[in-house]
Amino acid sequence: MRSINYGEDTIRQYIVDILNNIIREENLPFERADVQVIIKGGSIKNQQYPDIVIWEKGKVLAKASLLIELKQPKYVPFDTDLIDNAFLKA
Repeated sequence: MRSINYGEDTIRQYIVDILNNIIREENLPFERADVQVIIKGGSIKNQQYPDIVIWEKGKVLAKASLLIELKQPKYVPFDTDLIDNAFLKA
């Protein structure tokens, strides 16, 4: 029997669509939410890829207001490796 599952990118985009609708409908002080933004450091090794970025509204230069990391339920949210990785992206 065949089964159909959604991949991580599909779920991430679905969440961004919901966030963008909320931002628009509630007239929140954010420009929009984006998926898979590349944050460049001094080298390719230092590049980070937060799952979702919410941008501050009205800035000439893009300024992130919030970085969101999504994890499957099997992960423990207080795992120090996960927290350190999210901190580096922020």
